[in-house]
Amino acid sequence: MSAKQSCLHITTFSLDGTSYLAKWLNLGVNHEIAAADARSGSDRYQNNIFGKRSSMFDFEIELNSSATTTVIASAVNVATWTAGAMDLVDDWKDFSIAYRSPVVDGSGGRSRDEYANYVGGCSIEVSGNFLVPLANTSIPALTAVLSNTAADQQLALTIATGAFSMNLASMLRTASWTAVPGDLQRFSLGFVGRGAPTNVTTGIFANILTGTGSDSLLTLAVEDVGGGAYEFVEAAVTELTITVAEGQVQKAVGKLAACAKPTYTPGS
Repeated sequence: MSAKQSCLHITTFSLDGTSYLAKWLNLGVNHEIAAADARSGSDRYQNNIFGKRSSMFDFEIELNSSATTTVIASAVNVATWTAGAMDLVDDWKDFSIAYRSPVVDGSGGRSRDEYANYVGGCSIEVSGNFLVPLANTSIPALTAVLSNTAADQQLALTIATGAFSMNLASMLRTASWTAVPGDLQRFSLGFVGRGAPTNVTTGIFANILTGTGSDSLLTLAVEDVGGGAYEFVEAAVTELTITVAEGQVQKAVGKLAACAKPTYTPGS
């Protein structure tokens, strides 16, 4: 029998040159080779050969409590949560901010590896669960969602969680309310973006959410993956979701699609 490698053996994890070694929670690389069937009409079984290769990287990291510290953020670091005239900073229980960016394969027919290419159509969705204050005489979001005036559903969101903050012109898409015996009244809201976010915190999130073209492409490095080192020279961010929940550490989960063949160098 022999000893095995654990997560403690990871010595490097960086995105765009910034180390997240002290903040990662989950890391994963996925390669897939599309098979092309080369059998003839008289063959009973497939004869698969190399078709095209794709490479993806998944990560989950913890967020900082401010832009000037390395202290990890929790729910208590949320400073601002407004939707139009609704100030919800003291009423939320959990929320998420989800960014999606479609990509298509931009590689040529003779290329062995896919090249993730941005094509526009990026989306941002914000959803959250909230409590109903005793002083309320109504839930304004329920009034807004039932209005026949489009402007009533077009709400400006301002969210500041600590190191991350943004303003977003949005449309209120869903609103629901629940009451259960032995519990508090609750309501849930869902928003979809109307254009690009503004005033996004500088750093990796600003590059991802507001960058264009190469500005939104990240480099990636992980060392001691089975004793070797991974490097994505360029990768497109296809998904990024920030989650904040009561009593929990703030987290960001992302997915990257390679823009060229990654390198994996065995250790010495």
